[in-house]
Amino acid sequence: RFGIPVPELEGGDRERESASDREALLRAHEVAAAWFQEHLASPAGSRVRDYLTNDRKLTDETVQRLGLGWAPPTRDGLRQRLLKEGIPAPLLAATGLVSRRDDGSEVDRFRNRLMVPIARDMGSIIAFGGRALERDQVPKYLNSPETAIYTKSRTLYGLNLTKAELKK
Repeated sequence: RFGIPVPELEGGDRERESASDREALLRAHEVAAAWFQEHLASPAGSRVRDYLTNDRKLTDETVQRLGLGWAPPTRDGLRQRLLKEGIPAPLLAATGLVSRRDDGSEVDRFRNRLMVPIARDMGSIIAFGGRALERDQVPKYLNSPETAIYTKSRTLYGLNLTKAELKK
């Protein structure tokens, strides 16, 4: 409008592709959270619900508010769900939800674990923490690896839940 040229962002197409990948990673974590919550609510999740209610003394309201879920002991149930929901296969390992083995096969990172979503301050889920449910299961706590959307040192767990109260 004023005759001043607007410079192109460096990387143009690369920047747009990177933004698209980040959106796909966020979408994958939304799908995973829903999948974990579905399994916790299923008949197979009754043992985990009992653990939360009886051993940890959590109310259903708290479980819902925290978005807790359960990763069943399947090898690739989440991987299959992500593919079904349109998450591109080449991006699966980059989500941190799927691990690529030396032979090239891919398996769910989290199996038979209580799942705790980790969110940005605005609420979008960017990672998970998984707690072992069996005594001999190691490691006891397994967290998502750092990804394009998750940097552990830059994320404060629960800020999305307490942000409004902190402002008060």
